[in-house]
Amino acid sequence: MIFGKKNGHFTVSSLYKSILNPGVRDVNMMKVWKAKIPLKVRIFLWQVDRNKVQAAVHLKSKKWQGDINCKFCNDEEDTNHIMFGCPNAFFLWAVI
Repeated sequence: MIFGKKNGHFTVSSLYKSILNPGVRDVNMMKVWKAKIPLKVRIFLWQVDRNKVQAAVHLKSKKWQGDINCKFCNDEEDTNHIMFGCPNAFFLWAVI
């Protein structure tokens, strides 16, 4: 709820100020959203930034019965590992 500063009640000016300044913005993610890349890639990059990729460690916390280790290198699989930590990911980034 949007409230005015003086008395704690909603005001039109408090709504206007909230619209103009919605809060803290992530500058790097704003660049990603404005980039001329496919929407699927932008959404995936947002998920990586927010640590929302469905890695084994995250799935295990939701009572998933599978193994939490990477199938390629047998290290614990989380978002950072999938993107940068796994030797296969490192090789892929080097090729790109």
